[in-house]
Amino acid sequence: MKIIPNNIPRLVWNRLTEMNYMTAGAVAFVCGCGVALAGQLAVTQSNLTFQPRTASAGAGTTVTWSIVSGEHTVTSDTGLFDSGTLSGGQMFSFSFLKPGTYNYHCNFHVSLGMVGTITIPGSAHDTNGDNFSDIVWRDSSGNTLAWLMNGAQVISAAAIGAAPTTWSIVGQRDFDGDSRFDLLWRDTSGNTAIWFLNGTTVTSALSLGNISSIWSVAATGDFNGDGKGDILWQDNTGNLAVWLMNGATILSSAGVGNVPGTWLIAGTGDFNGDGNTDLLWRDTSGNIAIWFMNGATVTSSVSVGNIPIIWSVLGTGDFNGDDKSDIVWRDTSGNVAIWLMNGAQISSTGGLGNVPTTWSLALTGDYNGDGKGDLLWRDNVGNTAIWFLNGTTITSATSFGTIPMMFTVQSVNAE
Repeated sequence: MKIIPNNIPRLVWNRLTEMNYMTAGAVAFVCGCGVALAGQLAVTQSNLTFQPRTASAGAGTTVTWSIVSGEHTVTSDTGLFDSGTLSGGQMFSFSFLKPGTYNYHCNFHVSLGMVGTITIPGSAHDTNGDNFSDIVWRDSSGNTLAWLMNGAQVISAAAIGAAPTTWSIVGQRDFDGDSRFDLLWRDTSGNTAIWFLNGTTVTSALSLGNISSIWSVAATGDFNGDGKGDILWQDNTGNLAVWLMNGATILSSAGVGNVPGTWLIAGTGDFNGDGNTDLLWRDTSGNIAIWFMNGATVTSSVSVGNIPIIWSVLGTGDFNGDDKSDIVWRDTSGNVAIWLMNGAQISSTGGLGNVPTTWSLALTGDYNGDGKGDLLWRDNVGNTAIWFLNGTTITSATSFGTIPMMFTVQSVNAE
């Protein structure tokens, strides 16, 4: 059956927008400590190449290109910046303030392949490109809605569309590189489609075809660092494959290997800050490992140790703003802690306090646009709140009141 965007009863729209003004109910939990902010990135000319050729950095980063020898330029493909002619020993800097994919070249040697790309990722699951994470809700009838966020404020709430309940959202990524996340859908028969979003408007809904139901979407991420979301599949015998995407076009597909059924993907993130999404694995005995990815290639697989199984991975996010993903943990008693990561190394750890087990982490995201991940919580009666974080410190906690349990936060494979 076709997924139909923007076909939603007015009453449902009214009910969710009215929730913006509710103030009852949610909790302000207790706390913990840490910080860091990205700022500088160096690119060096080496013969007729830029090194690194592709790089990813946070919004506000200043990139400095250093010329070693010869004459070269650093020229934006769109005219955004141009160094003019630079000789050996000279440098050029430019600050990237907004998310996007920025391609550039040397005017003298572009035909010889002297090109480069700087990717500035937007906030996770940002639907309108304003660098604030947003929240997608779906009700029990299949209606999909979004809260467009600005810190603790819901700046607007609107319907996105409706889909039969045989369809589920199985991923949220920016598949077309426009700095706005899109929704990956799949139905119970294996039909797969993407809704491309601009705010709460579905600009197009495109089919990816039917994929055998022995395969499931295991994760989404930008595995090749091109600024566009990709799809990781896993079949029922543990085989893994990656689709590298450009919008709804599959640029390439490749197998990644086979993983025993005792291992599960606990999270995704760019743990080493190279611009490529990595995979966080955990087995049934508590062993933790990270696969560092480059496209469909596992460049290295590194153990992070064994964590008692009373602790579970709740989510991942860049909580201290260093452009490397970190890990949120919780034990069976409700204690919450964060590991601040540098690759497979734990830079530091910090406790955030104890959260009653009636509360669950619904999603991570940068809801106030400060470059640091935050935590969206919801309890078993619908109370909803955000913890704004700076490393392992809760800087503030905001309640959004009680949202009826017919609405659920869409979080599966969210960016």
